[in-house]
Amino acid sequence: MFVPDLLERGLRRAPDRLAVIQDDVRHTFLAVHRRAAAAGELLHEAGVTPGDRVLLLAANEPEFLELQVACQRIQAVFVPANFRLAPPELAAVVADCRPTVLVHSPEFAAVAAELPVPIRWCLGGDGARSYEQRLAERLGSGSSEVPPLVPLPATATAQLLYTSGTTGTAKGAVTSNGALFARIASFTASFRLDEHDVFLQTLPLFHLASLVSFAHTAAAATCVTVRVPDPNGLLDLVERERVNQLLTVPTIIDGLVAAHTGTPRDLSSLRTVFYGASPIQPAALRRALSAIGCGFTQLYGMTEAGIGVALDAADHDPVTKPELLSAAGRDLLFYRADVVRPDDTVAAPDEVGEITFSGPALLTEYWDAPEATAAVLRDGRMHTGDAGYRRADGYLVLTDRIKDMIISGGENVYAREVETVLHQHPSVADVAVIGLPDPRWGERVHAVVVTGAAATPGLDEELDGWCRDRLAGYKRPRSYEFTDALPRNAVGKVVKHVMRAERAVPGAAPVGT
Repeated sequence: MFVPDLLERGLRRAPDRLAVIQDDVRHTFLAVHRRAAAAGELLHEAGVTPGDRVLLLAANEPEFLELQVACQRIQAVFVPANFRLAPPELAAVVADCRPTVLVHSPEFAAVAAELPVPIRWCLGGDGARSYEQRLAERLGSGSSEVPPLVPLPATATAQLLYTSGTTGTAKGAVTSNGALFARIASFTASFRLDEHDVFLQTLPLFHLASLVSFAHTAAAATCVTVRVPDPNGLLDLVERERVNQLLTVPTIIDGLVAAHTGTPRDLSSLRTVFYGASPIQPAALRRALSAIGCGFTQLYGMTEAGIGVALDAADHDPVTKPELLSAAGRDLLFYRADVVRPDDTVAAPDEVGEITFSGPALLTEYWDAPEATAAVLRDGRMHTGDAGYRRADGYLVLTDRIKDMIISGGENVYAREVETVLHQHPSVADVAVIGLPDPRWGERVHAVVVTGAAATPGLDEELDGWCRDRLAGYKRPRSYEFTDALPRNAVGKVVKHVMRAERAVPGAAPVGT
């Protein structure tokens, strides 16, 4: 069984259409095709054989797409690394996947030099034998004929993506060509992408966000990419490139609203803002709808499965459907999300259990980790580690990561429910709720709050009263602390395991009774 090349539709429909835009780089589909063919030849000559890993250490770069395509064509495994990892963490990734070639951007040259990889190529810079120089020589000496397209074996591995590690050590999720194609087909069909679209990618490509870029590429659309998502710069790109869709996170949406309010741009081309990592709060959505005026769609997925659930634009209505803003949404095409009990039977509507995905888009395995693989892949389902429930009307609601669930006095407390209540308080700009050890309750509910301004004296008591009117007693935070920002990973998710570790020694005084 075979699947199409990522560039196939673009080459057949509009080879001269721009496929990649970043800074002053503007590559057509034909140019990316030629560059990917040359990159594949370079990797082959360097000794890369089917199944070997090719590691990319770089922020978002125009070469990302061509390297992914090149690796698929020669059946190598593309491994885009999280460039924000510390050197010891990157060394652990290298030790785990043992790449043959490391391609890196100039800014990571010093880190790359310390990693034990046999072959290292720098993307650009002054090196006479940089990746770009090697590619230029290959393109200059090659035939003027267009390299033929060859179907890709569905079972060959396309990517090795390391998880975001929100609950601990990251694992390498193995994704086959077939699974990647299923993810792309689902997203493309669900959101009706076509060759007339222009997509703006604001998130790091080393993670699940790359899927949305690939879906647009497979639909023959143009992808605009940035290294750093500056709100003013993003708005300028939307106006200049006539962007139709963009992908971001709620914190950046807030920045876009503020920047557009200060200096309005022509955003009439923008139809949809896709976002993920966390729900958008009603007040923030109202501001965004008023300022930007396009549709908003929340995406729920993960490295191991792709994007399987979405809350579409019609459901982003803070006036008539405010209750839906806490939902993840409904299943996308070719995905089935189930909520299961500990015995793996399907839970009843409104019954909390573990969310699972099934379908053709799932990971093959965790790299070199059979026990971890067996723990998540059971009976045709992938167990996500997320707790949630299915409403009677079909909407899926997330309540927490299972590992983040708080058990206080024998009662299950779902942090997300408490966070939703606290977010509604006008003094709360951001909040994360975690469980801390408590001699009386086993765990106590602890709220870490970011305020819009300096915390006022007595705000903890005010928030306690707010929660007292809106939550059962056992769900109310027993302690509060105030901070300038929450720790988040590269894709905007709060890293609660870090927060719990930092607070292993209790430091916040309990409030209320």
